[in-house]
This record gives sequence, C-alpha cells and structure tokens, in this order.
Amino acid sequence: MSDKTVRNFDAVDLTDLTFPNIVVYYNTLDYPNVYVARLFDMDKPTNVVIVKDRFEEIKKSIPRFISNKIERSHNDPKEIVCLYV
Repeated sequence: MSDKTVRNFDAVDLTDLTFPNIVVYYNTLDYPNVYVARLFDMDKPTNVVIVKDRFEEIKKSIPRFISNKIERSHNDPKEIVCLYV
C-alpha cells in the first residue's frame, strides 16, 4: 500500500478510527532528510502522511483534538521525534 500524502490532517476522515494518533519521524529510509507525520489507529500505521522540511510545519498540521505531545523514549527508534495523542 503506497502512502497518501496530505497537506494537513483536517482533510482526513477519522470517523472509522478507534484511537487516532500521529507519530512524527525524521530522516527515515523512505523519507530521507525530511519530517514525516504518519497517522495511526491505535498501534497500526495508516498510509496517510504529511511530509515537511521543518518540524514547525509539522506541528501546524496536527489537529487540535490530537494535541498532547509525548516526547520520544530512549527505547524508541532514533527516527521517531515524538507522538501526538
């Protein structure tokens, strides 16, 4: 399944998701040298992503109802920046 890139998550229908959350990554193998915010349903990744050059741009694209930011744990993969729930 290929990724569907959107400008912001406000345009995405989340009604079928049990617990939408967003994981922000930086410099992954498939998206080198950019930030990627991937929509998850609970612990399952979806194919919906936002790709930006700067983290500040990613922050602006996070919906208000998914506003709690959790910093990455030292156990997380190094590409993970944070999680929004």
